[in-house]
Amino acid sequence: MDTNATYRLLAPMRKTSSTDVLQRESETRDVGGPDRRCRLRALSASAAITALGKVSLQGYTCRLQTEYQIQPGWQLQITSDGEDTRHTYTVAQVRKSHHVTLTLEKVE
Repeated sequence: MDTNATYRLLAPMRKTSSTDVLQRESETRDVGGPDRRCRLRALSASAAITALGKVSLQGYTCRLQTEYQIQPGWQLQITSDGEDTRHTYTVAQVRKSHHVTLTLEKVE
């Protein structure tokens, strides 16, 4: 697989009570392990509408191989090759075949 970025996987914290719902949405835990390689690609405006159900200039697809059962709502921190800045993306959709393809939306 041709890669162009490294990622770190973050899972949402599990709520411990019904009063933790709002706090849970803003807290994540690092799934662990070293940074891994992936293929990050921007979506066109029409593809973002189809995939995300809304107009988004921050829509991306990410193809990777992982043993984790990634779900919508998880986050990835991705650093593109040649950059030092790590950006955060939220998983909107997950498709699995020989590899995992995620539809992401960039978090500002």
